[in-house]
Order: sequence, then structure tokens, then C-alpha cells
Amino acid sequence: MAREGGNGRSDFEKQSWAHNQNILRFQSLLHNATHLDRHDEIRKLLRDEEEKLRSLEKDG
Repeated sequence: MAREGGNGRSDFEKQSWAHNQNILRFQSLLHNATHLDRHDEIRKLLRDEEEKLRSLEKDG
């Protein structure tokens, strides 16, 4: 993995962290009863983020 200056985190680590944060956020929204009308949309976004993370891990 190529390292970037500054904080020493690679692009892979930054992207992986961002996808994981989005996954946690979407999972939290699914458990929130106030968003029942948006659960289908949230599930799709969650699946998309999980796929992006899997793809990133395959390439990394």
C-alpha cells in the first residue's frame, strides 16, 4: 500500500474507513423506527456500501 504524507494513512485505509462508517450509519437508520418509510432506500444504500467495501478489499 502506498502511503500518503501527513497522517500516514493510505487511500485504501481512508476509503475503507469511509465505507465502514456509512455502513454503520445505514444500519443504525434501519434500527430507527422513525425511518420506516425509507427502509427500502436505506437497505439499497447499505447494500451498495457493502459492495463497494468488498470491491475495495478485492482490489487492495
